[in-house]
Amino acid sequence: MITPIQISKTKNTLQIRRLCREVQQLKKLSSSIFLLDYDPFSDDDESLTDSKVVQSLSIQGRILPTSEPFCQRSFRISITLPEMYPFAPPVLRFLTPIYHPNVMNNGTVCIKLTDCYRDYTPHVTFSEIIIATEKLISTPDLEFAIHPDAAMEYNGNREQYNRHALQYVLRWGLPRV
Repeated sequence: MITPIQISKTKNTLQIRRLCREVQQLKKLSSSIFLLDYDPFSDDDESLTDSKVVQSLSIQGRILPTSEPFCQRSFRISITLPEMYPFAPPVLRFLTPIYHPNVMNNGTVCIKLTDCYRDYTPHVTFSEIIIATEKLISTPDLEFAIHPDAAMEYNGNREQYNRHALQYVLRWGLPRV
């Protein structure tokens, strides 16, 4: 289980500034491939004071895929920061069901940039993770497939996979605005 990051007066001001900067970068992605729905910082407050404590830093937004059949809708995701962030990668999870080889039914997503610390470094940004996730939706990575049924369909019967994915898109996908 992930222990969410605890930000308090004992946390480094540099870390808090970085988090604010990362959220601002996510806002710049808005309307192209990502819409930021929730972040723990208000628009008019660029920093956290000693009196403010964020118990769990979680950011929510919607990925706007560009490939068929996913491009018809958006998919809500959350980015949760573990206690050791930025030395441990943020955890990305799909909150909207999506039929994809790299996404489990519970929303867990397998992306090289964050999983198992494989390609993750403390310099990886939220924006880079979002961009990599959008690319992964378009081009599944079967080497890291965690949804066996979707992976088998994608690899062996692309038409059936596309039909199945479209059913999920139409049933659970969210508006793109």
